[in-house]
Amino acid sequence: MTQKAFGVPIIENGKVPDVVLEILTRLELLQAEERMGIFRVAGNSILVNALVERYNNGEENVLKETTDVDTLSSLLKLYLRTLPDSLTTAPLYDQFLLIPDLDTKKEKIDHLFNLIHKRLPTTRKLVLQCIIKFLNSISRRSQKNYMSTLNLGIIFGNNFFRVNSEITSILFEDSRKIQKVTTFMINNYEIIFEKENKTENEKENVSADQEDEKEKEKEKEKEKYN
Repeated sequence: MTQKAFGVPIIENGKVPDVVLEILTRLELLQAEERMGIFRVAGNSILVNALVERYNNGEENVLKETTDVDTLSSLLKLYLRTLPDSLTTAPLYDQFLLIPDLDTKKEKIDHLFNLIHKRLPTTRKLVLQCIIKFLNSISRRSQKNYMSTLNLGIIFGNNFFRVNSEITSILFEDSRKIQKVTTFMINNYEIIFEKENKTENEKENVSADQEDEKEKEKEKEKEKYN
């Protein structure tokens, strides 16, 4: 029986699912970081659905002829959205959302490091890491693609997390926190995912809210010229 790629649970085997690796590899090959509005512009829904069907039918080399960056980026978001449970898991939801309420950058990094490296299942951690790494590379080209970490945090936050309430006020507040957590992970990718949790940078007693303000100022400046 063919193992589907979309709409199925992540298998905890310590390996990033092939579909995720293939999408990211293809995006890198197509120099997606140069694409204006990447992840904000929707891809061709008919083509996206056709690619999903081919993956779920067990085909190989599905993306070898796909050259549309927006379709590929939509496919990645769809993969995350169709997981039966959120990538970051429901049991850790409240713990992740504590991040914006912590006072210093060091506290936020320490808390995230513990959640991601000690409590999040290994395969999910690897998926989160490779996607955040790609988003970090996208944000470094924001002058070209107009996709700052703030924009990427808004788009991907609800793909990494699932708000567990239907109450409007809670939905709004949780969405705001989810965006901040995601933006913080993108901004601090290396120190959270690639470095030991004992670096000089983590000893800085700096409020991470200052980073959010800088991102907002950059957005305001861009809007003047658009």
